[in-house]
Amino acid sequence: PLEPFKKWLSVDIAVTILPQENQIPTDSIPQYTIRQFISGLTVAFYKLYPTEIWLMGQITKLKTRGEGIEIQLMDCEKGIELKNACSMTVTAWGEKSQLITAKMQQNGLELQEGLLINVKVKPNFHGRYHIGGSVVDIDPAATLGEFAILQRQIRENLKKEGIYARNKLLPQ
Repeated sequence: PLEPFKKWLSVDIAVTILPQENQIPTDSIPQYTIRQFISGLTVAFYKLYPTEIWLMGQITKLKTRGEGIEIQLMDCEKGIELKNACSMTVTAWGEKSQLITAKMQQNGLELQEGLLINVKVKPNFHGRYHIGGSVVDIDPAATLGEFAILQRQIRENLKKEGIYARNKLLPQ
């Protein structure tokens, strides 16, 4: 079932085609069952994305479910027509949900629809349901911009040192 994916697979993976009983293709195009085809896609997917990756997208839907969150992300590239935009759902549960929420709050942000985010995910391929990912981390700098984060940190440090408002006390 892996023949179509052969160019992405290492040579140590056996590629076999299992014809169905009493069903002989009339041409040279391979024939698969749905399970064989999805199994091949699964192997190819995890060969291409074996580890965590960063994904940038705009939140189009945000759901809280118990101790977790589901985030639907959509393409954020300029010039893409809506009809051609791709989307996918990523999830964060338990500690990871708390981590990304806290990280955003530390930077004065809250996850909400319309927000552009950059999340580190472990890609998931489920043949019956979807392609998605489990959120591992979030980079607030993508939302705020690195300069805005630095500016906010400087202000907070000046306030802690009690010197933030001193210029306002100077005579005009």
